Amino acid sequence: MRSVLCQMIRIFKPKNMDWMGYKITNKNPYTYHHILERRYGGKEVVENGAILSRNAHDHLNYLEVFVPEAYDDWQRFFRYLNAKMEPLTKEDLEIIKLITYYEDKYTPRNKPKVLTGFNQKKKVKKR
Repeated sequence: MRSVLCQMIRIFKPKNMDWMGYKITNKNPYTYHHILERRYGGKEVVENGAILSRNAHDHLNYLEVFVPEAYDDWQRFFRYLNAKMEPLTKEDLEIIKLITYYEDKYTPRNKPKVLTGFNQKKKVKKR
């Protein structure tokens, strides 16, 4: 998978940001996201991948379970980027902002209280 991710980085030339707008750091490195999951026959190829950071990947996995409409929006965006086979443009960055903004529209009213396995912040009790 590393070689496919390296190919994608050479093709799409991300500038310290993944396809969901997350900043890439040493603690939040690039990961490869299967658009069509392996269990459904998805292969590890450039055309089936998305360049995500670890935090973005966790976020996307959360959306897949709890906010499938937003997950579907991201998946369509990833397919669009793969069809272009070129670095992100200013227009693409605007689309990222729009999808992120409209995620709230899909957020369920009764959010789960415990998000085990997802990057949640721990609540500190006040004394």
